[in-house]
Amino acid sequence: MLIAIFRQFFLLGCMSFGGPAAHLGYFKRHFVDTLNWLTNTRYAQLISLSQALPGPGSSQVSFAIGVERAGVLGGIAAFIGFTLPSFLIMLLLAISAHQFDAVYFAIIAGLKLFAVVIVADATLSMAKSFCTSAALKLLAVLSTLALILFPLLGTQIAILITAAAVGAIWPLLKLNPEPAQQSKSKSNINWLALGLFTLLLALSFIPLTTELALFAPFYQAGAMVFGGGHVVLPVLQASVPALSSDQFLSAYASAQAVPG
Repeated sequence: MLIAIFRQFFLLGCMSFGGPAAHLGYFKRHFVDTLNWLTNTRYAQLISLSQALPGPGSSQVSFAIGVERAGVLGGIAAFIGFTLPSFLIMLLLAISAHQFDAVYFAIIAGLKLFAVVIVADATLSMAKSFCTSAALKLLAVLSTLALILFPLLGTQIAILITAAAVGAIWPLLKLNPEPAQQSKSKSNINWLALGLFTLLLALSFIPLTTELALFAPFYQAGAMVFGGGHVVLPVLQASVPALSSDQFLSAYASAQAVPG
């Protein structure tokens, strides 16, 4: 099972151009529509959870799909499988970047245009699956207008809070067309994971060693920054003053040119 999970995500990691939004489209088509690993409703729940957490959304969803399939080990296999291709490519570029020219990046940029079709198709498909009532359609339209008119991080958080409030206060509206299944077991907090997260966050503010000083800004960005990759960029640039603007932009351009 773990090998199968790793294989599926590794293949996607080799072909998934276009960033997190496109990745979610790839996941929808592959794991929901093709493999039937998840239902539309469950996949929507995982996306909602990832949007409410800091850090990279598509990596969180890949881990969550792996957990749904085979527990924590499945989540680890999915995360490693999806991120390994881009890690290896970026390592290769870092070692031999001087041997690549603009032609390589132009070819990859052209391939990334196909991701636009994937995103559009996934958006239409999820809209048909999720927006099945007047209340849900109204909520989707108002949320879209708010994000277009006020493209701020605060707007995203406000929409998440509003949507959660609507679902909690007015359950009689039956926003979810599928009947909710009451869990027989009580949800428990994983105190070990929460404690490890808190400990690492606290240690990141203590300048103990050179290695920890390099680790700290990246962990803080992943732990406290909402809004995706473009939001975290200025935070990382300010946190790593050793890099010049040209070096930072070159690294970002390389990241945009590879899948995953």
